[in-house]
Amino acid sequence: MSELNTTEELLEKTSVRSLILRLGIPAMFGQFFNMLYSIVDRIFVGQIPETGGIALAGIGVCAPALTAVTAFAYMVGIGGASFMSISLGQKNHQRAKEILGNSLLLLLFISLIVTGILLLVRRPILYVLGCSDAMYPYAESYFTIYLRDSGLTMRCGSEPVPSCPGICQKRNDFCHNRGGCKCDPGSYYDL
Repeated sequence: MSELNTTEELLEKTSVRSLILRLGIPAMFGQFFNMLYSIVDRIFVGQIPETGGIALAGIGVCAPALTAVTAFAYMVGIGGASFMSISLGQKNHQRAKEILGNSLLLLLFISLIVTGILLLVRRPILYVLGCSDAMYPYAESYFTIYLRDSGLTMRCGSEPVPSCPGICQKRNDFCHNRGGCKCDPGSYYDL
């Protein structure tokens, strides 16, 4: 296959099967490494002498609530990226910019609300999820650290957005070839 010059050409002229392999497999690897982080985290905690077992159980209790935080992030990120891609496909660049801005603001708003609520009610949530008195200090510590980092955790919801074709901006126009755009990563969100 000849080299396609722009992302737009790639999406218009390449078969769906080929696009799924070319774009979907890297996304699956991204999810794999995200899950690998949790596994490695548990391996290290499990190695703590004397308290490793109970600390590991405390981390396990946190998993459902922390997965919900990530789900909120992906809900906004993937939904916004889909709507933005549709707008770009329709050559409606102004609408795509609006969707990008609204998605990022919604992500920030949800991050603040979800983090605030979960920090306020962390004790009852952890006990509902099966935490015992012995594992509570470990679960509460892990849960609090993770939630305080939820601004960065919620950032993962915005990851699908820059991967949309043409999002990188230079000279206030959408670039149709991210490779040729030569903009720094910080300019992805330069509205």
